[in-house]
Amino acid sequence: MPITGATFRPERRPGAIAAWSASSGLGVAFGPLLGGVLVDNFWWGSVFLVNLPIVAVGLVGIIGYAPNPRAERRRRPDPLGLVLSTGGLAALAYGLIEGGQDADWARVEVWAPITVGVVLVALFVTVEWRSPDPSFDPRLFKNGRFAAGNLALAALFFGITGQMFYGNFYLQGARGMSALDTGLAFVPGALGVVVGSGLGPRLVKRYGLAAVSGTALLVVAASFATNLTFGVDTPLAWFCTVGAISGVAMGAVIAPTVAAVIAVLPMDRMGAGSAVNNTVRQVGSVLGIAVLGTVLTVTYRDRIAPALGGLPPETRTAAESSAEHTRYVAGALDQPDLVAAADRAFVEAMHVTALSAALVALAGAVLLLRAFRTRRTPTATVPSTPDRPATVAAH
Repeated sequence: MPITGATFRPERRPGAIAAWSASSGLGVAFGPLLGGVLVDNFWWGSVFLVNLPIVAVGLVGIIGYAPNPRAERRRRPDPLGLVLSTGGLAALAYGLIEGGQDADWARVEVWAPITVGVVLVALFVTVEWRSPDPSFDPRLFKNGRFAAGNLALAALFFGITGQMFYGNFYLQGARGMSALDTGLAFVPGALGVVVGSGLGPRLVKRYGLAAVSGTALLVVAASFATNLTFGVDTPLAWFCTVGAISGVAMGAVIAPTVAAVIAVLPMDRMGAGSAVNNTVRQVGSVLGIAVLGTVLTVTYRDRIAPALGGLPPETRTAAESSAEHTRYVAGALDQPDLVAAADRAFVEAMHVTALSAALVALAGAVLLLRAFRTRRTPTATVPSTPDRPATVAAH
């Protein structure tokens, strides 16, 4: 993002960010599809190896064509911030996932890493706030629009990654689709992101961010809620239609909102703002998998419990942790009714998880609508440094 800011003039920057967002949508479109082809025809580890030549081509392009802007002063490395942020998020995610797997939040293996994670993240924010050269500058959140836009993006990516997570289990597990067919089912949504990324900035220029991206995030929340209509026998065309509409709305949120939160910063703070923006989106993605995955697992265990009541204790323990384990046990015991019960329990758990994602996306939409409800040019306050004033005009 700093390279984009240094390469393109302010009036062309939203279009450049839209192109970046659209290329990400293409990656989302063809990633699952290519992964399905590789998994169906080669070793599963090939989905990781295929990235190596792509990265190599990208590095050549960066070396050959990307500008090399230099800051007026060198910024020191931030190893403490790296350790605190990585350790905190890892511990928090581990504790949430562990709690969801065993549905026992009183175990030390669950509450201890969650507590450690929260403490480390709090320390990270404190250290970065006081640091003269932070890798993640929380002081930028003093700007209301910067804060609201980033939190809205975090809410969006929280829902996106969670939906991708349970969507794969829904298609491959409950519906019995292959990895390739699952990748194809996600293509309409990813192509929708490409369309929305190009359309969103144009509409925002005419109607404003709140009217376009705020409304689009409401549509995303509604699409997550629409997952409640999905069942084992739901027509695949309906799944793809909802995915396409949701994808267009996501694209109309991502590109304009990223451009808007970066635009409130002066040029010399775009690097710091981009780092915060990327970090917040990635944290939203991590928590989306951890939290929504936990909601899915806990709800499934609750829904499948009545169907497992007649099984021996050891077998019941083996079957209750996930729908995949239940189906495996059902196959070993030759109980097709248990497979059907697992599918029903999973769909019900997916509905609860989708509703949770919808509520988070709705909260993000409210933030975006409130922060950008006017198109006036306010005065934005960003942290000052000795060679830069503290007050700049927001775009």
